[in-house]
Formats: sequence, C-alpha cells, structure tokens
Amino acid sequence: MLPVFLSLFFSFLPSSDSLQCIINHEFTVDRTKDISMVKSTCYAAKYCIAVHYEDKNPMKKQGYSVGCDKTDCNDMHTQSGWEKQENGHICKKHRDYGTAGEICCCTKDFCNGVGTADMVLPAVAILLITV
Repeated sequence: MLPVFLSLFFSFLPSSDSLQCIINHEFTVDRTKDISMVKSTCYAAKYCIAVHYEDKNPMKKQGYSVGCDKTDCNDMHTQSGWEKQENGHICKKHRDYGTAGEICCCTKDFCNGVGTADMVLPAVAILLITV
C-alpha cells in the first residue's frame, strides 16, 4: 500500500526537467488597477513568457503579465519579427499588447522575471521567498 501511495504522491509533483516560471499579472485598464495576482510559480512544458503592455493611449492596457506558455512562443523560431535580446529572451513587438507592447519568451528557470524594470523586483522577491 505504501509504494502505491508514494507513486501517486510523486506523480503530482513536477518533474525535475520541468521549466519553472514566475506567474504575476499587474496591469491597468482605463487608469484603474484591473488585475493583480499573487506572485507564484508555474511549471511549463516549453517556455516562460513575459508580456509588456504599453500604449500611448493611457486608457488602454498598461503593465505586464508573466507566466508559463505552451502556444504563443511556438512560432518564435519560424516567424519573422522575433529578435534575440542580450539577456537571452526572444522578443517580438506586437500591437495586441499596445503601440509599444512586446512579448518575450525564454527557456531557463525563472527567466521571465528579468527584462523590464517592472519585472525585476517581482522576480527577486519570488526567488528570495523560494530559497
């Protein structure tokens, strides 16, 4: 009975080869705080993602979202517009995220907490909490 329990218990734990990403969403719409999630981590199949929302119109979405991704980053090696950054992120400007918004993908643990100044502090806080 104990081996079955242990087997079930460990099947729910993420495997050591899972990519760990920071989850956090903070953005405003119409100049009011719309979303703010408790910072935590997730386990991704392939990519960590960081989206920066920025638009000249202050009534549009402003802020950022970071988390795990299984779909948005799949075309980063095959579609044009993606550029490799010095920090290892592969990013693309995209109007879906505002006039100056961008999406960035990365493949190392907690890599989506580094990039813009807005994302550095949440990343440091999470890493200190998890250590």
